[in-house]
Amino acid sequence: AGLKSTPTDLDFDNTVLYNSWGRIPDDEADQLKTRYKAGWVKWARKNKDVDISLRSLIDTYFAQEGLTQQPGGPVNTDRQVINALVHIVVNTEAGSPFVERGSDVCCYVWDYSIDYTAIPGGGYKNAVEAFATPFMDKIRLNTVVQTVDYSMEGVVKVSAKDLTTNTVHDHFARAVVVTLPLGVLQNRDVTFLPALPPGKLKAIDLIGNGIVNKAIVYWDQTKQDVSSWWPYGQMDFQLITDQDADSEEWTWFVNDQAHEGNEANYILTAWSGGTATRYLEKEDDEKTKARIVENLRKMFGPDVPEPAKILVTRWGSDPFARGAHTFNRVGVSTGTQRRILREPLDRKIFWAGQATAGETTSAAFRSGNRAASEVETALFP
Repeated sequence: AGLKSTPTDLDFDNTVLYNSWGRIPDDEADQLKTRYKAGWVKWARKNKDVDISLRSLIDTYFAQEGLTQQPGGPVNTDRQVINALVHIVVNTEAGSPFVERGSDVCCYVWDYSIDYTAIPGGGYKNAVEAFATPFMDKIRLNTVVQTVDYSMEGVVKVSAKDLTTNTVHDHFARAVVVTLPLGVLQNRDVTFLPALPPGKLKAIDLIGNGIVNKAIVYWDQTKQDVSSWWPYGQMDFQLITDQDADSEEWTWFVNDQAHEGNEANYILTAWSGGTATRYLEKEDDEKTKARIVENLRKMFGPDVPEPAKILVTRWGSDPFARGAHTFNRVGVSTGTQRRILREPLDRKIFWAGQATAGETTSAAFRSGNRAASEVETALFP
């Protein structure tokens, strides 16, 4: 699309670790990471073919190694490091590690570069608008699909409600590509006529649907001096909490200011995932802000001021998302279910999106290319 982008380089070795007393010295952090890799990572990979939840896998390892933690008791650092680092790589990628198949988690350490997400002046929004420019006049915003009728020969009728005029319009096409989020499909928010085949519905219901959220936190440098504590040069950093209970509560941060072109924007993105999202999503912005500021003050000291603005996603309760990443459930051949989900119907209904492909955004993007090729083959054999 001709966009200039700055890769987000996430490297396990460069992730900065903090605890409730501040930054963990680099040599100590290196030792913690080394024990994490030599202990938990090695053991988890050896047991990768066991079809149990990751939560069960972790609990088994904790019991085997005697890594106990009593609520309110002395901190078991090695245990909390595992909670924290698994939180980064699994929760934020899969949405819910506590029902994630341990056998499918391969990347307990990471070293990768995510391109096209960090675009000066904005991220995905600018990317989407750039790709959409050639056919922007055909895109209908504030319009909710209600029914997809593929019962007629050679045509599909899509009925959608225009929320600005509160009217329903019918749209006709020779083919439709369905990219609805898995949670929307699972909730049956869109009616298909005729009803989707039982195998398709089963696949929709069997694929795991997890939640992960972000809080975009902004400080106005013209009014707030953040230079005394700002994590300059740190792409990402993690708070190692004292207890299991709060290890997922906005403890991993990505420093958006570290991207080229964003030097004047003092923005951090805090992440939460896994079971914690069940209650974190119910909290308002003020409570979320308070949690995040409390964590930042543990890491950087009392000089951290309240941010000027905060923007919080709540994908699980968003009726147009009902979740974030999909994941592999225990006892389910998720790869098979993804294949069933993406199979075209009657050479008219095609499927794309993260649920059909696994992984995250890049896989969803590739699934769109696949679906487009399938449409082309079906309509122009």
